[in-house]
This record gives sequence, structure tokens and C-alpha cells, in this order.
Amino acid sequence: MDDLQVEDGNFTRIVNKALDSLISASISGSELRIVLAVIRKTYGFQKREDSISVSQLTEMTNISKRNVIYLLQNLEAKKILLIQRKGFDCNIIRFNKYVDTWVVQSYAPQIEKNRNRAKEYSAKLRLGVVQSYGGSA
Repeated sequence: MDDLQVEDGNFTRIVNKALDSLISASISGSELRIVLAVIRKTYGFQKREDSISVSQLTEMTNISKRNVIYLLQNLEAKKILLIQRKGFDCNIIRFNKYVDTWVVQSYAPQIEKNRNRAKEYSAKLRLGVVQSYGGSA
């Protein structure tokens, strides 16, 4: 149990504003696991960035390689992670601590699209137009 003491240097420093923003960000649990793995591989070793392979992230998070690649692309698009492509399987990855530059929506575009379709459908039902979406009367 002695190795679990902060006093012994076993901790990862992260600025509170970034941690608070991660807590409230509209990202999936898998995305959060990837971000935490990157923070561990960088800040956990007093580095700003590190060469991290997809395989390392797969091993750390127990997420499939295909999903890790997909999640990295999403997190890069949201500007939560900054990625420099170096080779086939290895990238230089940095956590973007400037939370004001993150592009995180409260809803994914497809969810908003489905909500709008549902509103349109409800409006048509009120008008008596039932067949608009292929349903039966």
C-alpha cells in the first residue's frame, strides 16, 4: 500500500480547469478512457507529448484497435487531442490543455438530425399526414 502515496511521487499532475472540462465535456466513456491514457503516458511521465502507438492505447484501455483509431480521429476533430502522424502505427500525441479551443457539441449532429425529423413527424401527425415516413395508417 505504500506505493499508493502521493508523497512518494506516484501521481499525475493535471491542471484543474482541464480536468473540470473533461468531467463536463460531452464525450463518450471510451473517448474519456483514451484521453486518460494519453494523459497518463504524457503528464504521468512529466512530458507534454509522447510517441504513443495504437497498440499501446489498445492495451491500456482494452478497446479494439479499430475503435482506438476511430476514437483518436474523433478526439482530434474535437481538438481535445493534438496528433502528429509519424508512421503507420505510431503518432506523437498531446493532450490539448487549452480547453477554450475544444470543439465539443452537446449533441452529435446525427442526434440533432433525428430530433428534427421527430419534430417534423409529430407536426405532420397533428395535421393528419401519417404516410410521410412509410408507416401505415
